Amino acid sequence: MVRVDGVGKAYDGMPILRDVHFSVESGECFGIIGPNGSGKSTLLKLLSGVESPDEGHIWLDGRPLEAYSRKERARRIAVLQQEPLPAVGFTVRDVVEMGRYPYQNWSGKSGRTPLRWLTQSSGCSGWATSSTARWNG
Repeated sequence: MVRVDGVGKAYDGMPILRDVHFSVESGECFGIIGPNGSGKSTLLKLLSGVESPDEGHIWLDGRPLEAYSRKERARRIAVLQQEPLPAVGFTVRDVVEMGRYPYQNWSGKSGRTPLRWLTQSSGCSGWATSSTARWNG
């Protein structure tokens, strides 16, 4: 569960988000919509812990978001920004593998969910070897 209590964020003294309150329960779908410049990306940065709020608190499963290590947070929250990936020829499979980072041990091995199952269950197996440069939005 995610709970946002009175969150605010400003850049260079310009308020972007003010007094934001909401909660999302386990299994619930939640969308963030709004016009350009309304703070959607800023809110995602705050929810994922990339940035910290200037005001208020964000709770994840009953704990303050900042109480989680980066790896613990990454096991619970994943964000793939819509901005294009660098033109280095990443495949869909490469990007899915990047999402496995928080589950790797010190040697880079992931003993958990097999990559084949991840691509099949997400409906991406047919595109696994295609370049992400083909996909937009």
